[in-house]
Amino acid sequence: MKKLKYALWLVVIGLVALAVYQNRDFFFESKSLGINLGFDEYNTPELPAGVYYLAVFLLGLLTSYISALPGKFRARKTIRQLNEKIADSEKKISRLETESAVVAGTNQDRAGPKEPGERQDLQEPQDAEASKEPAASGHEKSGE
Repeated sequence: MKKLKYALWLVVIGLVALAVYQNRDFFFESKSLGINLGFDEYNTPELPAGVYYLAVFLLGLLTSYISALPGKFRARKTIRQLNEKIADSEKKISRLETESAVVAGTNQDRAGPKEPGERQDLQEPQDAEASKEPAASGHEKSGE
């Protein structure tokens, strides 16, 4: 695509150069421009017509650049605001991940280590059963 773009620009520049070359009598003919303001009249020095065409072309470039500036400033402001939002969101994500890791660590400490495939909520406490059996068997011995 880049090569095609360069080739297209080369063709355009070649056509402009060909038009100037074939009409060089017109472009190199010296002319003077004048303006009558009503109270004063001003005439430019005699310059080749090509200089006037070049000046008008450059004036058009300058006008288009100046008219595009407000859009560029708005776009730059929008980009800056969006980058600030991204930075704030990344800070918030980092903070939430840290909080989540702390909460997960706290929950794991309370539950203790688990065996693979073992569910904590269905497991009965073993200490309570162990304490019931000796008391019952010990009570029976004393009663006999």
